[in-house]
Amino acid sequence: MPPDLAPVLDRLRAEHEAIAVLLAHPRLILGDADLDKTVLRAEVDRLATKLECHLDYEEEQLIPVLDGTL
Repeated sequence: MPPDLAPVLDRLRAEHEAIAVLLAHPRLILGDADLDKTVLRAEVDRLATKLECHLDYEEEQLIPVLDGTL
């Protein structure tokens, strides 16, 4: 019997929404004529860190379940 994935899927949905917000900000500041490269770099680093954590969690939680059902 597969584990209860509801809490995992809830967390992943929330993280997807947070990542979407983080993706929007660099796009906005790229359109700024007075672009501060330090700010952009910090935003990209923050996005990369959040995305890496998300993907690690996703793989940790879902791959074993998928491997067991295939």
